[in-house]
Amino acid sequence: MRAVKIVLLLALLVSLAAAQSPAQSVAGRWQATISPQNKAGEKLFDTHFVFVIASGAKGLQATLYNGPERMEFSSAEFSSGRLTLRLSQYDGAISAKLGENGTLSGDYTRQTSTGIRHYPLTAVKSAASKGDVKAANSLAGDWVVTFINDSGSDKVAPAVFHVEKDGSVNGTIAPVSGDYGLLSGTVTPGQHPKFSLSRFDGIHVLLLEGEIDSANAMHGALNKSDDFTAVRKGSSDSANSAEAPPDPEAVSKLKDPNEVFRYTGANPQSGKAVTQDDFKGKAVIVDIFGTWCPNCHDEAPLLADLYKRYHAQGLEIVGLAYEYTDDATRNARMVEIYRKKYGIEFPLLISGTTGGKDIAKTLPQLEGFGGYPTTIFIGRDGKVRHIHAGFAGPATGKLEEVKKRFDQNTEEILGNRK
Repeated sequence: MRAVKIVLLLALLVSLAAAQSPAQSVAGRWQATISPQNKAGEKLFDTHFVFVIASGAKGLQATLYNGPERMEFSSAEFSSGRLTLRLSQYDGAISAKLGENGTLSGDYTRQTSTGIRHYPLTAVKSAASKGDVKAANSLAGDWVVTFINDSGSDKVAPAVFHVEKDGSVNGTIAPVSGDYGLLSGTVTPGQHPKFSLSRFDGIHVLLLEGEIDSANAMHGALNKSDDFTAVRKGSSDSANSAEAPPDPEAVSKLKDPNEVFRYTGANPQSGKAVTQDDFKGKAVIVDIFGTWCPNCHDEAPLLADLYKRYHAQGLEIVGLAYEYTDDATRNARMVEIYRKKYGIEFPLLISGTTGGKDIAKTLPQLEGFGGYPTTIFIGRDGKVRHIHAGFAGPATGKLEEVKKRFDQNTEEILGNRK
């Protein structure tokens, strides 16, 4: 009888083991660490993020989290002990082997302007942890950040942080060229509380660290290299500051504003050239973007909506893509992914690459190009009315303000307002 019981127990254990499929073994919440390296292969810093894998009837689904912000992976596969999570919109993928100790080890790879880049990555299953709410409150609010070693338009930038119920802190810094997206982390209590916030979204790999010196001042570094100081917005220190964040519509200008603005790009499917002459008599928004650019992805839904609302009144929108490579097949594929993702109905053209000073070559009338995206509002006479550098995305809390400004600019170029 005892032997029979042992046999039955072993059979039960085998049955339970078989019931847990390989896919189910990776299902759950993972705390991941991605570690950029320098050219010598030395680790520069660690960035932390979370991804969650669910196993269902349709297979694996995976979601990337930065604080409360979520991004769905394009696909998730687990085969022969290796997990692959793809972010097709950025031509990137996580590939990691599941070890006997339950740790995932591998890397994140993506195309860049200088070739394929590899970021070492590890992940462990972990439950959500809580932060210190009181310490976190010392970082909450609006700040004015000054990057010490930057002399350009991004030197001074607004920042905003807020505290979640679990004591974590979320926020961003928003240079005029575009915000960093939602960073998330915690604040360690002490006489001078220390903060550490991270972001990984397929392009950004960021670590924001620092110390809160007083109620109205702090200092720190971005990615352990770009040192900054900050004062609380509205404080006497802020009022006495010699510099303020620049107006995004005062960064880029035209050499001669009385000239018709000239631009060109190729249809990624046919290769046919399209120029400003194809839109004579129309109000046009020219969007300088790249499919690799997170801020461009933030802006895309707004432009798609503008086109739907104003196209019947004579509005045209043209996207000029500057991609990492001159590979026409790859660029056409990336632009098509971008177009489908946001339901874009206006033309997206290939105008150049991010290297070789292509902006200066293809758009020589521009001065002080302010980064991706740059959005140019052109009247029916072909002349530029406004140039908006960068884009303040959802993490800044200023998205509605930007939407209102874009509506105003659109009404103006259509002739609906002066």
